[in-house]
Amino acid sequence: MGQHFDTLVEVVNKCMTENEKAPGIPNVREYFRSLVKRFTLFEFPLDPKDIFPNSGKDKEEYGRYVWDYFSMSEKYDRFLITPFKCTAIEDPVSVVFLDQIGYGNYRVTLSKFNSEFGGKLKDTFCADVVCGDISVTKSEDPKRPILMDVMPLYLVRVLEGKRNASRVISPNNFLMHPAASLDLSTATNSFIEEIIYLMDPANFIVEKRHKQCELERERRERKKGKGPEILQKTIVRPHYICLSEDEMRDFFRERSKEARPVRPVAGHWKTLISERFVNKRGQRIFVAQYYRGEGIMEGAGGWRYQVWLKESPTKIRPYKRE
Repeated sequence: MGQHFDTLVEVVNKCMTENEKAPGIPNVREYFRSLVKRFTLFEFPLDPKDIFPNSGKDKEEYGRYVWDYFSMSEKYDRFLITPFKCTAIEDPVSVVFLDQIGYGNYRVTLSKFNSEFGGKLKDTFCADVVCGDISVTKSEDPKRPILMDVMPLYLVRVLEGKRNASRVISPNNFLMHPAASLDLSTATNSFIEEIIYLMDPANFIVEKRHKQCELERERRERKKGKGPEILQKTIVRPHYICLSEDEMRDFFRERSKEARPVRPVAGHWKTLISERFVNKRGQRIFVAQYYRGEGIMEGAGGWRYQVWLKESPTKIRPYKRE
């Protein structure tokens, strides 16, 4: 993972100029630089088309699941509750950034390493970057929970190999390009389904940090103010994965040297139905996750893993055993 995120880093570092513009984006290169620096990256293991089939729900149940998430977000005065204010998600198809510009309004950027032309990233660099503004509305029909309006703004395709390099930008014809609108709509739908999975209290968040993160931090401190800043790729920045209760237990049990048993307990939503809940009867409440163990594990290949817990729908924190 990280290939699509690193593709955007390559495009910004090597393929864009400072005078590149798009409708509503005076400096495209600087805007994409800000995305890479501001956003926290999550790895999502499933292809978006497999999220619903793997949910174990029928279509109506899944629609209600999505609709409930939006209702809970509204309860906390959010349109989308996310793990971090600026959250990017990379799945096997692309990496997607939803940059909020208003309630339910986002500037959406998707980047993908395009394998259509063959080759490996180190030999042939094939990138697609699409950006546009999108308005998302929660519908009143749980069977069709969300509605979207899309305005594409920018498209770039980069092809670069050992013997040739070409770059195609189509700002003039872009608004007439139906595939761009479809790409943005599909990416936003996928992002929303993935963020719902990440924020489900039944699933745990784990931070991945490679030893190169600390080495890179020290290097940047030494060179602070010396030369232009180069955007950093996935290996030298912390990023996050999401695991179910069973996956979490197996992941730490198989890799940890800890003698004490690992015990993650999934959180859940609970509807208060007892008559003793005089004022809150019928309300849905958040039951927080629980974890017993060290919470930090040194893994193979220089990786360190840190457990994070969801204390509430809007708060997560790194777990430390007390």
